[in-house]
Amino acid sequence: MRNKKINIQSLPIAMEQANEMFNHALQIDKEIQKYLNKDKNNSPLGKMISANVLIGLSIELYLKSLMIAGRKDGVVFGHNLTDLYNEIHPVLKMAIETEYGKCKKSKNVLMVEIGIKSSKGLPPKPEKEPFDGVDFKDFNQSLDTISNIFVESRYYFETIGSSDWSFIKYAFESARCIAIAVKTVLENFRAGIFKGEI
Repeated sequence: MRNKKINIQSLPIAMEQANEMFNHALQIDKEIQKYLNKDKNNSPLGKMISANVLIGLSIELYLKSLMIAGRKDGVVFGHNLTDLYNEIHPVLKMAIETEYGKCKKSKNVLMVEIGIKSSKGLPPKPEKEPFDGVDFKDFNQSLDTISNIFVESRYYFETIGSSDWSFIKYAFESARCIAIAVKTVLENFRAGIFKGEI
């Protein structure tokens, strides 16, 4: 993976960008949950895609902010959250996973996966159920599930018609907890809590 040195003075700007995207994603999700609670079959696709893009990019920027703050090798290029997370120091990863476990997930929040049929005839039923086998209590499974959320959502329109089905996942509550966990550890790192451990 390619790295790029980024001036430490850019850290507050990166964190502000991440915070703003995160806050906007939260606002959009509130609207989405209102829609979904009224009618689960009438999902606001545009809002869901927008929230996915914002939450995915905010997590990416929180992870890259951690890299700016604490890596001599610089920031790793790319959008894949699992790949970025794997570049984080093990002590910080353990702290992120602990913070994720503390995050209170709302029981009333709905997760959905929308499938758009794009074949001429009736396509076969998709092979897997939405979120099949994913335990959202497990940080690594949650992260893997949303790892490409930014790219998949940003370019979703390009997938229409490329196969029988085009899917978009909306697991915002889990993504929210990942963002909070990384943000908390980033703030703790900047406050010197991990001094001597890294």
